[in-house]
Amino acid sequence: MFWVSLPAHNLHNLITSLLARISGSTSELAETKRTQYPNGFDKGRYFDNLIPIIASNYQRADKILGCGFDPKWKKFPCDQWAFCSKCAYMRGVNASKMFAGTFGKDSFFHVTLGFDGEIPFDETQSMDARVYWERNESAIRALLDKGVIHGAYMAHEIKIRSFLPLRINPHTHVVIAAAEFPDEVATALEKMIGDADGVNLQPSIAVKKIDTQSYHDKCLRYLTKELDLQAPYSSAWVKHCEKDRKMAPELNREMRVFLDAQAAAFGGMNRVVYMGSLRCQNKNFIGVKKAERNPKAEKKRRR
Repeated sequence: MFWVSLPAHNLHNLITSLLARISGSTSELAETKRTQYPNGFDKGRYFDNLIPIIASNYQRADKILGCGFDPKWKKFPCDQWAFCSKCAYMRGVNASKMFAGTFGKDSFFHVTLGFDGEIPFDETQSMDARVYWERNESAIRALLDKGVIHGAYMAHEIKIRSFLPLRINPHTHVVIAAAEFPDEVATALEKMIGDADGVNLQPSIAVKKIDTQSYHDKCLRYLTKELDLQAPYSSAWVKHCEKDRKMAPELNREMRVFLDAQAAAFGGMNRVVYMGSLRCQNKNFIGVKKAERNPKAEKKRRR
């Protein structure tokens, strides 16, 4: 496992520093993508995230690095949208298509089901994070069952608080369809989640009314944004590795631990969840049916 120094320069120098330590086709592919085919990858955190992903020797690094590349130059997504800004962007586009026209059919709220503080995170503790997401999901489903809300579109998320030691904050973003979402509902949610088994952090719930079409679309796309790996990695590098380069392999190892634990935490569960009127299988679904979003192309008749 190699290490990479993070000079306080621009992104170009940062990537050049990394690519200088990568041999063969990996280096060529990354540099080619950055210089010749940046479209769709240069708007988010793709290249920033690529640095710690490759440095960690993550097993799916090649897949993320090769996103969009195909021998026949066809669309070939890596489907690792938690780290790839282009795949995350396409997730947001699909959500916009799915919920097109819904803004005028109900009232909407962007609700963040967060927690104060952070928890340890590794392969053995990855399920601890899942508890928080499951409790959030159960609480929203309880509101739906009681008729307090009409529907929900949610995405579970991780924010890295620090490396060395590795600490994360699990939380959930939700777009809720409801006639209203008063303070007493948010208070009830906090109690419901805070009293649940396995929740050791204090719930912190933020509610914003979605009052414009543009903000509605922004919230839909925000739910499936990519994670920020580079910022906490860079912060840990400055704190632990600039004066003691012997800590660099440990930092890269911990990044690998995070990536593996993140995959384990979300393994076998739905990271994105739809409920009620925002679930396409529901008879009261107010969005655009899949068949209408992706109509099958008519086959040409043979003469």
